[in-house]
Amino acid sequence: MRRLLRLLLITALLLTLAAIAVVGVSCVLLSRQPEWYQQALAAPPAAEKKADEFERRVAALGSDVRLEQQWEAVFTQAEINSFLATRLNDEFAKMLPAGVSDPRVVLRDGEMLLGARYHRGAINSILTVRATAHLTDNANEVAVALRDSRAGAVPIPLSKLVEEIEELAQREGIDVRLRDTPDGPVILAQLPEEHDKVVGRVHVKTIEVLSGEVYLAGRTLAYEPN
Repeated sequence: MRRLLRLLLITALLLTLAAIAVVGVSCVLLSRQPEWYQQALAAPPAAEKKADEFERRVAALGSDVRLEQQWEAVFTQAEINSFLATRLNDEFAKMLPAGVSDPRVVLRDGEMLLGARYHRGAINSILTVRATAHLTDNANEVAVALRDSRAGAVPIPLSKLVEEIEELAQREGIDVRLRDTPDGPVILAQLPEEHDKVVGRVHVKTIEVLSGEVYLAGRTLAYEPN
């Protein structure tokens, strides 16, 4: 679960690399903040409590996955953003490029909106990308399709992200492939079947992005005897 969340966060943060593509564009357009990002940036009520709940759910999912059984979990948008708002320095500080802050996510039916603030030199912008995520027909393979990346109100090319995404994901131990489609690039991430302290093979059966939450389900299968 943490690897998948880190992959999505990497995708949002790597939008900073695309800021180079907007040199010469009006600062007014660059500084424009999407309404959804402004809403996500506002600290939700009881943010600390929601961040604690997010960590508890991640820990509970990890415990369930270690056992030979079916498992499932739901993570809400409020919990994820509360975690990012209150735990960012502890959990992801080393992943943030210079000038990047305040990553946030909005979950809608079938798609995610990922954003982060970028302020360096004369550039002060909100970098965003729209993405979808689903399992493919291959076991434990997740397809993350990137769509509509922007710096403020200015579209930026997704081609500037894909190679860096592949390199950084590999550093995080995530096996990825990149595929070009007519609608834009798709990241194919292979989630591992084997984990430390897990009694069997982990199979992810469902990843579903819903309005305000993401649902995960799967099963840990016992190893077949030799």
